[in-house]
Amino acid sequence: MKRPKLAVLIAVRQWSDRLQGKALVDICGRPLLAHLLDRFRLDSDRVTDVVVATSNKPEDDGIADLCEREETICYRSPASSEGDVTRLLDEALEAYAPDADYVLRGMGDCPFLEAPIICDWMTDVLTKRNADVVWVGLPDEPWPIYGARESPWSRHTWDECAARSSGSQMLHPGAYIYDHLQDYHVVHTQPLREEYYRPYRLELDTPDDLRVVRAIYEGLWTGPGHIISMLDAIRWLDANPEVAAINAEVEYKFHRKAYPVKIENGIVSTEDPALMKVLRREGYELMNPHVLERAKEDKPDGDENPKENKK
Repeated sequence: MKRPKLAVLIAVRQWSDRLQGKALVDICGRPLLAHLLDRFRLDSDRVTDVVVATSNKPEDDGIADLCEREETICYRSPASSEGDVTRLLDEALEAYAPDADYVLRGMGDCPFLEAPIICDWMTDVLTKRNADVVWVGLPDEPWPIYGARESPWSRHTWDECAARSSGSQMLHPGAYIYDHLQDYHVVHTQPLREEYYRPYRLELDTPDDLRVVRAIYEGLWTGPGHIISMLDAIRWLDANPEVAAINAEVEYKFHRKAYPVKIENGIVSTEDPALMKVLRREGYELMNPHVLERAKEDKPDGDENPKENKK
């Protein structure tokens, strides 16, 4: 039987509104991105391609330099600077893994992503059932921990996502899929272990998150080539609740339903406050200034129903 090809696409950049330079932040003498690359290269049997995608801005030259040292493909494009991360990943896929059967968005802020489950087991499930996406958890239960609930997508599912994403879906690759989940063949499953329901925050997006991640690595990491499993990280936090408390109150970011957006000749017309915030920072001319005034008062990262739309 032909082995399916799984392409992991990692969109990263140095700019961050809550933790500047997080892609290359030092964790036990090794950059975050390097640790993440180790997880896909050393802890998975199904990954066939890993592509890092970033902007062509000088501030992201360090990401390209790291990829060269790590012998990893780095795709650079202005799409990231333009706020269209979905297009950035699709360009990277077409350039370096055009024959991939499945696509996984490798979360650049997820230092403990459970590659044997996310990459290997889920790809096998999708292949066996000829499905498009794995949905982990049930509607009436809490979400599993970040890094144990993500899923690869079938290639045709990703192609539709890349072609049809608009508004805030451009900033959140894969959001279109979850906004239209009823249109795809979905395999529903429970997390493989009860521990994946722990209420810990294993995302790296703020200084407090960095303190937690560094503490876990200092407590468990033995050196290059060692992969800290998510289960080990969770159990370490079980034994060190004072560390888990450091970022327990950090507010999560949420994807919201997409707004219409039009980009023409450098002028953007949209009513998506989060998208306008990014594009305004990047120097785009924005229409509908009255909407911009409202955006200052809105919370771009909030959501009235975060459990439904959180990706």
